[in-house]
Amino acid sequence: MLWKAYVWDAATHGVDVVIVLAQPWTVRLLVALLLPAVASCASVASAVVAECAAAALQGAAEVCCDAAIGAICEDSDDGVDDDSDDAVAEVPPPPPREPLPDVPPCASRELPGGVWRLDCVDGTIAEALVGPGVDEGPSGRVVGLADVERLAGVRGLPGSLRIGGAALLRLELPSLHHVDGDLVIEETTQLATLRLPALTRVQGALRVFRNRALRSDPVPALRGASVVDVAFNDVLPGPVVDRLLALAPPPPAPVDNAD
Repeated sequence: MLWKAYVWDAATHGVDVVIVLAQPWTVRLLVALLLPAVASCASVASAVVAECAAAALQGAAEVCCDAAIGAICEDSDDGVDDDSDDAVAEVPPPPPREPLPDVPPCASRELPGGVWRLDCVDGTIAEALVGPGVDEGPSGRVVGLADVERLAGVRGLPGSLRIGGAALLRLELPSLHHVDGDLVIEETTQLATLRLPALTRVQGALRVFRNRALRSDPVPALRGASVVDVAFNDVLPGPVVDRLLALAPPPPAPVDNAD
């Protein structure tokens, strides 16, 4: 009985596969049917055909081998062949996104009673007796909605901030963190609510002076100022006044001139 061995290198097929084909044909077929567990269909087919071609009973062997190979390959085609190229399905491009609507940074509307309100995307809020686009006071002072809109979203001012006039009823500037100059809130007649909640630093002076309707602490987070002047605010609560005055730096220590 003649035995032949075919060995495929492990680097090509993942494992060393030994195909043993021998007489009689029943042994060959048994080996061929068991090989798909460890080898690919193409490897088994190549080895079986080569051995069948050299067999003495070539005609009967080819019929038998073709039947065995056909059964093996038909079952193998149902799975994924590691040696075949996987077809890449084309992925359709995503649908184009609709452009986002343009959102203005600030929008104003008229409220009942002739009051105008300004709302900005950063949280700035203002209410005044004068509509948008109207400047009532001198340059450099915040007296109306047009002035407030220019401050929306501003985190720091290189100069001074002055708030005054008779038009403002409410003002909130949540983005403002520091003022390099003075902060002056003076001579307002209708301003009841003023809040600069994020303001922590004023390089210059803090002056809250002659505000008839102011009832709230305008700078709850402020840690200090070079000079503090708080006076003649008709309805500003006493504890708020005391806290603001405490922001002033301590007076210098007296100089002892004694020898």
